[in-house]
Amino acid sequence: MEELLELAIKRIDKLEKKLEKYFHILEVKNELDFILNGGYVFKEDIDTILSGNYSFLDEEASESAMPN
Repeated sequence: MEELLELAIKRIDKLEKKLEKYFHILEVKNELDFILNGGYVFKEDIDTILSGNYSFLDEEASESAMPN
């Protein structure tokens, strides 16, 4: 019984460490931090994505370079 308790405590400790690591990755200190970490999406981009017309810049560049 004591071994199971020790194993459970070790697993909980590992999970706590993982949660702390993920929290630091996801933590947003302010709006500038959010933007610099790539988390900001403009309303126009969201509308384009939802309409199904979004394409990556590389795709647009390669399409414009292709002859008609």
